Amino acid sequence: MRDRADFERYVEQRSARLLRTAYLLCRDWGTAEDPLQTALAKAWLAWRRVGDDPDPYVYRTINMLIEGMDDDFEGWEAQLSEAEPSR
Repeated sequence: MRDRADFERYVEQRSARLLRTAYLLCRDWGTAEDPLQTALAKAWLAWRRVGDDPDPYVYRTINMLIEGMDDDFEGWEAQLSEAEPSR
């Protein structure tokens, strides 16, 4: 049975690699930490369902969260450019 000790071991062993992946997707270390932490929290909630290899679940969650951040940023970028006064 997958328990808290298994999850803690997984986080200890995989966090550095997961953070590097998140960084490669968003190109900022500080920003990469947020989707990683969220993905790990979601993994904990689904821990008994993710199977023997939680990596695909966690990587997919990180990717979806970062893609969502990109969409949010592009939306704000468009709003800012529309709000700029004409010269």
